[in-house]
Amino acid sequence: MKKVLSFVLFIVIALSGVILMSCDNDKDAKVRIMVPNGITLIAVGGLYDNPDVEIENVDGPDLLTTELVKTDYDIIIAPLNLGAKLYNNNQTKFKLDAMITFGNVYIVSKQGA
Repeated sequence: MKKVLSFVLFIVIALSGVILMSCDNDKDAKVRIMVPNGITLIAVGGLYDNPDVEIENVDGPDLLTTELVKTDYDIIIAPLNLGAKLYNNNQTKFKLDAMITFGNVYIVSKQGA
């Protein structure tokens, strides 16, 4: 009985060690976001003060297309038709999470409501 209990305990400790070692605890990793200039940049404007977020704004859809294919960024805010075309052709691994804009009507503030 003692041998079985010690064997089970050894397996539990070994599996726990493997699981804990496989965790990636990179505290210096920043969330990288690519955003086109314009209204969509206003939607993520509140994240500029966050030290854990790196935002790169670009002009035009050319860089958005190449980055959607390369997947160097964690989040890419792009036009819906561009992302859908690349996803349907199996050229990108990004998936639609949410729509940011449904027009150009915004209330922008740095203070809470």
